[in-house]
Formats: sequence, structure tokens, C-alpha cells
Amino acid sequence: MTSLIPFLILIPVIAAQLGQQHSPFFSLAQNSRCSTFSSSFRSKAFTILDAIYYPAYAPVDLTNGQATVNTTALPAFCRLVLRIVTNPGNGKDAGAELWLPDEWNERLLGFGNGGWGGGDHTGSMWDGSFAGPGNDDAIIDFAWRALHMTTVVVKSLTTEFYYRPYTKSYFMGCSTGGRQGIKAMSIFPEDYDGLVLGSPANPFGQLMPWQARQGQLVHPVGSPPWIPEKTWNLIHAEAVKQCDMLDGVQDGIILDPLACDFHPETLQCQSNADASTCLTSERLSALRHLYAPYYVGPNNQTYVFSPFVPGGEYAYPQGLVGEKLFRMPEDYYRYFVLNDTTWQVSMLDEAVVAMGIDTNPGQMDVSKILLYQRRNHQLRNALLVRTQTYSPNLTAFFARGGKVLQYAGWDDELVSTGHSVSS
Repeated sequence: MTSLIPFLILIPVIAAQLGQQHSPFFSLAQNSRCSTFSSSFRSKAFTILDAIYYPAYAPVDLTNGQATVNTTALPAFCRLVLRIVTNPGNGKDAGAELWLPDEWNERLLGFGNGGWGGGDHTGSMWDGSFAGPGNDDAIIDFAWRALHMTTVVVKSLTTEFYYRPYTKSYFMGCSTGGRQGIKAMSIFPEDYDGLVLGSPANPFGQLMPWQARQGQLVHPVGSPPWIPEKTWNLIHAEAVKQCDMLDGVQDGIILDPLACDFHPETLQCQSNADASTCLTSERLSALRHLYAPYYVGPNNQTYVFSPFVPGGEYAYPQGLVGEKLFRMPEDYYRYFVLNDTTWQVSMLDEAVVAMGIDTNPGQMDVSKILLYQRRNHQLRNALLVRTQTYSPNLTAFFARGGKVLQYAGWDDELVSTGHSVSS
């Protein structure tokens, strides 16, 4: 079954060794090792499709649906192209790569994905149609299985290739990769010793309706609540004007957006004003919702996701509130939840939101939605209530000495920072 590379493993070299020179005989020996190693393996767990040896600083020009690598700065390495069996019962597999440098520091680094990367597809990283309708194997692979099975295989291959085991295993991923890392820590605490996770797309069942809702608040383009990009620039200037000095330094940066009590009402249009220089009542209403936590249910007591924060206005129209609706939420409900290829984002309602969360396709989320009484409408208090109760079970991971660094961008246009921030 053909797919994009859902997971890429790179065994890195020690930085001090990057400039180390070897004789041509050493390179020839490593080249031979690369080719003979790939032909010597016969396993039901994986297949080595190809083995390519790259001498030090040779051109490396690779492209898939997620990214491009075009460089001449890499040390010598053996590149293995793999198919990993994820379901032995029916032969389901996924693609991966393992890069093995000549000079090795006995550490292993795995890279996560973005968008729908990690799934069984050949198209764009934003195309989720690989999951259905009804392709449960592909959903489970995307949720957690392809990453775990790949990790198991490459650990074994690495040990065989170098005739010695690795000493530490690490993982780095952002967005979908961040979610992959949280899931791995929760259910496979032995897979990695340390992780660096950026803007995790987690919990996915709550992120998807929030992404859909943000776009719906301003669409269609040209409608009364639609906010053009130049108006977002106007909003940004006003947010900075109101909150730049909260840290005592006038530098055009809102250091702590959660402390910014932004009042966009100052931009409201007055009678006969030019709408390009102010906010109409419809745009102001949409903006208030975009900057407020998303709740559903009776009396809006059920928390779904955190909001945009003041200061990221240059980025927001490049994502969820741009001219084109972001595709991932529609594909999530079409192929992962409802198995209905005719479903559209405009049909999103609270019943569908609840179904997506309760279904938890492939068990990709480690926690479900939480109910609580809203203390007030202040963003910081809303986040405080959530972070006191929402937490994946990482006890086993930390008990064995695991370490994790998590980061997020205040102006992330696709994943609100609130799910990475603890007040």
C-alpha cells in the first residue's frame, strides 16, 4: 500500500565530527555496508525498499507531500527507505525512512509530522481522504500505531547496523507531531527518553470543531462579519497600542497576551465612517467570539478549546480566518467521524462536535472533553480552570526519567496557544 513518509528517523552525528575527514577507502566501506545491510534483512515486520549512500556534503534533494530537503551540508550517511508492517493480521503497512550517519553518537532522533502526515496517503498533507470512508486501519495508524511500530523497528535496525545499541532516544515534532509525542509518552513511555513538542494539535477531537468554528465566524468572504487582511492589521495595531506597555517596555510586542485585556470596541465605526478604517458591529461581534474560549452545551458550560490571543493578528488571516476555509476539520468529520463524504463545515452543530469527541477515532486523544462551571469570561481564569483538570497520564514516562520540552507560538494561526499554557 503506497503512502507518503509518515515518519522520519535520523540518527544524528556529534556536531564536532561534522568536519571530520576520512579516506576514500572508509567511504567505500560505508557505502558497501549500506548496500549489503539492506540486502541481508528478511523480516515480517518491515521491508527495506531501498538503500542509498550519500557521501559527506553530497547533494540531498528529496520532496514529499510534507516537506523538501535540499542541502549539501549533511555528513555521510546511509538512507534506508522502509515499509513498516503496522497490522500483521492484514499486512497493513506504512512508509518511513532511517538515516544512518557514518559517525554516530549513539543517540536516536525521531521526527513527527504536520497536518495529516503520519497517515496512509499520497497527496497533500492537508488531504484527509486517506482515512475513509471506513478505513479504520489508516485511522489507527495516524492516531498512534505507525509512529510506535516505526520506533520499534528503527531501534532494532540501528542496533544491527552499528553492532551496538543506542544510549538515548529522542523525538521532535510540532502540531500533529506534538500530538504524536503526547500520545507516545502516554501509552508507550519506553519509546523515548526525551521529547521536544511544539504547538501540539491536541486534543484533536476538540481542536477540529474549534478550527471549523473560527472560520465560520467570519465566512463567507464579503459577508458582514468578514474581516479582510488589512483590517486585521488595524486590529493588531490597536492591540499593541493597548497592551505593549504591560511589561514596561515599548517595543511593539505584547509580552504576555493573557494579561492583555483587549477592548476592540475602541475601533467600532461611528456614523458614516469608512468601514476600512474601523470595525462594523458585525465584525466586532465576530472578533469578540474569535478572542473568547469556545463553549458548547446547555448554557455554554462545556469547554471545547482556547481562543486567539491579542498580538497574533498578522498571522491569523494566513490560517483559519483567511479567504479559504481550512480543510482539515471538514475531512476529519467526513472520513474519521461520520463516514459521510457529502458533509460540509457549514453543517457543524453541537451534536457533531460531541460525536467527534466521544468517538475519538483511533483513540488518538489521551483525554476527552471536561465539564466545569465557568467562573467568568476572563481568558486567564478560563485557562486556569482547564489546566487544573486536563492532563494526560504521564506518570510512567516521568517515573523512568523521561524529559519533555513543550513550546507554542502566541501567533499560531492553526492551534491556539491556550492548550500549551498553564497559568
